[in-house]
Amino acid sequence: MALTAGDPLWYYKVLGLHCDGANNSTTFTDVKGKTVTANGNAKISTAQYPSLTGKSSSGYVDGTGDYLTVPDSADWDFGTGDFGVRITARFSGVSTLQALISNYQNSTTGFSMVFDGVNSKLQFLNGTTALLDVAWSPSANTWYVIEVSRSGTSLRGFVD
Repeated sequence: MALTAGDPLWYYKVLGLHCDGANNSTTFTDVKGKTVTANGNAKISTAQYPSLTGKSSSGYVDGTGDYLTVPDSADWDFGTGDFGVRITARFSGVSTLQALISNYQNSTTGFSMVFDGVNSKLQFLNGTTALLDVAWSPSANTWYVIEVSRSGTSLRGFVD
């Protein structure tokens, strides 16, 4: 279900990058209005996008110094509350460590969702401490919906 302004869950969404746009555009629009900056060669691509979504583009980073930044916000400070972090991703290679989303600040502060292709696992970390560490061996060139969420004291990871 897509979250839109008419959706009762809209209030809970704090960032939404649909990565819609023209091929090679470096404009990434957040549905909640946060400023997003493309770094390196990060861009919109019409060559690859998740099928069956009605989309005709996606965000593209080639793994060599490409990333998106969003200014720091209290929205990223999950504390002990419930949260969900979701990303749709496609890997061209699955043998390296790949940060999917992160606000890592130092060894004890900030979260990261990473795919560790060296050890075949999905991790969710606080600083450098793994809070979730599950075996996962994705296939290259396949789209995945990856989510980590916490409800109460239960932290869970989901793929597709």
